[in-house]
Amino acid sequence: MPTFSLVLSCEHATDALPPDLYGKLVIDPERARSHRGWDPGALEVARALARLTGAPLVAGVVNRLVVDLNRTRGAARFSYESRQLPAALRQHLLERYWEPHVAALTALIRERLMSESSDGAFAMVDAAVDLDSSPARGQVAVSSRETTPRAVQTAAKRGPGGSGMPVLHLAIHSFTPNLNGEKRRADVALLYDPRRSPEAELCRRWAETLAMQSPLRIRRNYPYRGVSDGLPTYFRRHFAEASYIGIEVELNQALFRAGNASASTGEALAKFLLDSLIA
Repeated sequence: MPTFSLVLSCEHATDALPPDLYGKLVIDPERARSHRGWDPGALEVARALARLTGAPLVAGVVNRLVVDLNRTRGAARFSYESRQLPAALRQHLLERYWEPHVAALTALIRERLMSESSDGAFAMVDAAVDLDSSPARGQVAVSSRETTPRAVQTAAKRGPGGSGMPVLHLAIHSFTPNLNGEKRRADVALLYDPRRSPEAELCRRWAETLAMQSPLRIRRNYPYRGVSDGLPTYFRRHFAEASYIGIEVELNQALFRAGNASASTGEALAKFLLDSLIA
């Protein structure tokens, strides 16, 4: 199969609420800790994938009820609670959390498209990287042995073209087993744009291999549509289908005990996903 340069992201990695918003943003703590506020288990899987491949990981550092890093359209980035904040404070939150996250991913994608090196190709098992250090609040967590602020700044100035290999962007998410009384009928799901042939073909083969290797329920474009508002949809508008393949990997939170992912579970799921991808 083709070789890709892998970039990982996890938009809803944490349930953290910024301390400086206490008294300004009113959010029920139980709601903030629920699936409404973050994707339990997703970060552990994303970290394990990064360790196994050496690929860079850009992880969100704020609760999605503050600002949703996986939305691109105006008010959709804000929850009911955060929409009650003054416009100036909402703009500040975008500049503090959303813009750095998207800028870091954009820079990594462009950097890899411009690179002639095969370093970071997803099929290559590289040296482990330290992904356990917590970023300062308001900072994007970018993990890679070769990604530095200077490299990101330089890459952001380049155009989307180049002579490097295509980029495979895997955005790791998880979903609640039941929503509004409806039981979700999937364990692992791949979200993509069926109009883009490379994405459709890769997801077809990947889903078939996942289904052959495990009794888990594998679905495509479920429980959400791959063309809905999200960062892969955003990047598709900026990068050609031959250069950028964006897939959201959705994992049922029932796969993680009581909604809390253990390191071993994250590692096992990451190996399962990776082994089936390169099979």
